[in-house]
Amino acid sequence: MFFFVAVLFLFKWGECVEWGQWIPDTPAWHARLNYRAEQVKRIQNSQERWDAVMNLATTGLLVRNYTAKGYEVIRTPEAVHQKLNETLVAAMEAGRIHREHKVDQISGPDAKMVHVGVAKSEVMSTLKPILEAWSGVNLVPSMAYGLRLYQPGNTLTMHTDRLETHVISCIVHVDRDVDEPWPIVIEGYDGTSVEVDLQPGETLLYESAKCIHGRPRPLLGRWYTSLFVHYRPAGWTTKTSDAKAIVEPFFWGFTAPPDPRWQTLRLRGGTEL
Repeated sequence: MFFFVAVLFLFKWGECVEWGQWIPDTPAWHARLNYRAEQVKRIQNSQERWDAVMNLATTGLLVRNYTAKGYEVIRTPEAVHQKLNETLVAAMEAGRIHREHKVDQISGPDAKMVHVGVAKSEVMSTLKPILEAWSGVNLVPSMAYGLRLYQPGNTLTMHTDRLETHVISCIVHVDRDVDEPWPIVIEGYDGTSVEVDLQPGETLLYESAKCIHGRPRPLLGRWYTSLFVHYRPAGWTTKTSDAKAIVEPFFWGFTAPPDPRWQTLRLRGGTEL
């Protein structure tokens, strides 16, 4: 029988960190991740288990927390919301809506995309000081996508974002045409998952490489659109290969038979949204 002993160490931020020494060091977060580790062991598909262990190494050890909770909802700056809304309306009226490339986390029909041109850099510049004040660190802009239009029936698998670049992020919700709320589910450092139903003109700030998030409920309606904006802390060098270095030595022994005490888990780790 394989006994998983917490003897794996890595050197990060000038101190030695042990597997199971989850960050932040709070009872609620430790309980949540210890429970998740038991769930992960019981994932039968080896690729899905690999994704989940990588996620656990990333969210638990590699990425520190920058805020107390991990997410916050704010009002979108009026100029930003107005610009994006005008861009959306103009694109819809002119039929300038494109099919987005396939995104693994999105199930159902391919999402669509409205390109926002130079407005992306303008929005990133406007939002940067807001996210810096929230996170307490200097940020480097990484990427902003266009306006993604989710389609009827879409769901979004629970996941974290790209480790190299998508660390401190925000979802700028512009508008929607839905029959019922379509909330994003996000896990905070208090160990609980909440549904956040953004309203048009609201923005979700979140630690996207650490806080698991997704939309497990199918979209009922016509469309739902937001702009995704991503930053990384200045001097950020953490890579997916760092997570692999943690996981590879023990992965094939990190397994256990099904047990009704542990709910089934399905998520993806360290992948692009």
